[in-house]
Amino acid sequence: MRPSLHLANWIDLHITLGLRRRTSVTTSADWNSLEVAKLAVSALTPLLVLVLTVVVNFRTKRLEQSWNEADRVAEKRVYLYDQIGIKANKIFCYVFFVGNWKETSPVDILALKRELDAAMHTYRPWFSDNFFRCYTEFIAASFAEYKELGSDAKIRSTLGDREARFPGPWNPEWNKMLLDEYETGRIRKAYDDLREGIATELRLRAPKLGGR
Repeated sequence: MRPSLHLANWIDLHITLGLRRRTSVTTSADWNSLEVAKLAVSALTPLLVLVLTVVVNFRTKRLEQSWNEADRVAEKRVYLYDQIGIKANKIFCYVFFVGNWKETSPVDILALKRELDAAMHTYRPWFSDNFFRCYTEFIAASFAEYKELGSDAKIRSTLGDREARFPGPWNPEWNKMLLDEYETGRIRKAYDDLREGIATELRLRAPKLGGR
C-alpha cells in the first residue's frame, strides 16, 4: 500500500509542476504578444502622423490654389463688367447730350464701340445669354451697323451743336459718323436693361432709368 501511495503522490506532484510550467509559459507568451503590439503601435504612430500631415497639407494647398484661382477669375469678371459699364455709359451720354458728351468726339465713341465688341466676343463664354442679348440690343439701339459694305457703323444721334461745343477743332468728316437719328425710348430701355444685366451677373441691383 505504501508504494502505491508514494506513486500517487509522485504523479500528483508532476501534474502540479506541469500545470505551473504551462501557466508560466502561457503568461510569458501573452506578455510578449502585448509588448510586441505596444512596440508596433509606438513605431507606426509617427509614420501615421507623417502620412496624415502630408495628406492634409496637400489637400490644403489644393484648396488654396482653387480659392486663389476663383479669386482671380472673380476679380477679372468684376473689372470686365466695370469697364463695360463705364464705356456703355459714355456712349449713352454722348447719344443723349448728357454728362461729358461735349469733350467726346464721334471718333471716340466708335472706338469705344470697337473696344466693347472686342471684350464681349473675347470673353463670350463668361457671359450669360441674357446679358449678351442685352449688350447686342444696346449696340443696335446706339449704332447703325452695316449700312454700306465695308463702312464703319454710324452713331444713332443728331449733330445738334456738337461742333460748337467741342473744345478742340472739329473735323467736318465727323458729321458723316452721325446718322441723325434719335430713338429716345429704345436707347433708354436698352441701356437700362444692360445695366440690370451687369447687376444680375454680379448679383447686385441697379436702379432703373425709367423716371428720367
